[in-house]
Amino acid sequence: MEKFPAFLEHVGSRPSPDHQIERINVNGNYEPDNVRWATRSDQMRNTRRTIHVTIDGKTRCLKDWAKIYRIRYGPVLYRVLTGWKPLDALTTPLKKIGPTQVRCPCCKSVFQLANNRV
Repeated sequence: MEKFPAFLEHVGSRPSPDHQIERINVNGNYEPDNVRWATRSDQMRNTRRTIHVTIDGKTRCLKDWAKIYRIRYGPVLYRVLTGWKPLDALTTPLKKIGPTQVRCPCCKSVFQLANNRV
């Protein structure tokens, strides 16, 4: 128990009620050099199943790239999991097939629009 004050001194106090201790390397231990304060959203981007993509020298999770490219994450994820190059998955437009649906031009999958946004 005497190690806890040193651990707390290293990580600092909790920035907000929304923050929790997170391991930087998910395969590592909870030790001072491998933890940080993170929100739930941050933690969801630091899992073993998160797909990281590097474009123009910047590495981000695929979900963040989908937001940047203003395309729905579901179709992009499907494309990448079925063998598409990430940049192609992000930049190939979806085709609207109705007021609330889009179709992926290559795989013909249909996705619901969220708030009328592709």
